[in-house]
Parts: sequence; C-alpha cells; structure tokens
Amino acid sequence: MASNSETDSDVTETFTNVESDESDNDSVSNSYKGSGSGEEEEQDNESDNEEEQDNHSDSEEEQDMAESLNERRRRLRHELDIGISGSIVMTLLQPCLDKGHHLFLDSWFTNPLLFEKLYARSTGACGIVRQGRVGLPKFEDKIEKGQQVYQNTDNMLALKWHDKREVMMLSTIHEPRMEFTGKNYPKTEVPIRKPVSIIDYNSKMGTVDKADMQISFVEC
Repeated sequence: MASNSETDSDVTETFTNVESDESDNDSVSNSYKGSGSGEEEEQDNESDNEEEQDNHSDSEEEQDMAESLNERRRRLRHELDIGISGSIVMTLLQPCLDKGHHLFLDSWFTNPLLFEKLYARSTGACGIVRQGRVGLPKFEDKIEKGQQVYQNTDNMLALKWHDKREVMMLSTIHEPRMEFTGKNYPKTEVPIRKPVSIIDYNSKMGTVDKADMQISFVEC
C-alpha cells in the first residue's frame, strides 16, 4: 500500500476400475426341449433388468450426495474467506451486483476481503471498520483531533480520523479529501472539516438510523 499522511486430500476418491475380464464364456446352450427353457430365460432377463435399475438408482444417489458435499465445501471456503457476515452480504446482494451500486455498511460487515470481492463485481462500498480486521494496514497509535492518516491501494482507501474519538474507515468509492461541513467547533468557532468518506457515510447511514427509529416507534 502507498502511505500518505495529512495533518488534518481434495479428497479424490480413487476408484479402481476393475474391468471384470469376462472371458468370452462359451454360451452354454440348453439342450432342453419344451417351454421350460424359455420361462427360465425370461426370469433371468427380468432379474438382470431389476439389478440394472437398482445400480442406476444407487449411482444417481451417489452423484446427488457428491454434488451436495461439493456445494457445502464451496460455501465453507466462501465463509472462511470473507467471514459469515461477508457471506450474508454477498448472498443478499446477488440481484444487485454488477450494476454499479454503492453500499454503506456498519463495522460488523466491513472488511477488506469483502470490499475486494464487491469491487470485482462492480459494486462500491464504504464503511466503518474495526481495527484488527485481516488485511488492514497499521496506522500510528495516536493522532491529533481533526487529523487524518490514510493508506491506499489502487482501488481501496483505509483511513483513520480523529474527531471526538478515533474512527477507521474503509472505502472503494472515496478519495482521502477533506471538506468543510458548514459547522464550527463550539469553543473555538473554527470551521469543521472532515474526510469526504466520513461525511458521506454519516449522511447515508443517518437515514438508516432514522428509519429504524421510526419503525421502533410504530412497533411500540
């Protein structure tokens, strides 16, 4: 990452192909005369057909079980990769991927691996991220109030900002710019500036919080 700072056994089942070398058994012709021989041959044919059907049924069941097992393995690898929370996001977003949407997430869902997968599916993302998530860069232990430090890759920004407390933000849709909020600090009257990602996140997630509050009022 480029760093900047601003004061502000695949289990392969080996099947042994035992080719039953059925040496061309000389067909033993029954020299019995009469209808008895025909009935015995008919019964043998019916028995062979039933055995073939049973074998076919067993083969289909084994194939279904193998497909089910492979699907469970794929899901497990997927969850281990981006976590259960990330797997939930990808599952719910399936109809919306590859359409250029932007997604805002809280800290329970946000992680770099998930954001990489979303970016690969033409879906931008922004969210507060918990320190210690796999894939996050290391920042300075403490920064001054109003200061931001950040690191970025070609498609992702990891930013640490100190206002009332330190906050870490992850985004694939923002640059590390700061903008004035239109408000001033109460004591100093100094205009307040915040990272664009913080301003945008508060705007979008604030709407969600208000909607949740209204729903709770209705339920009461």
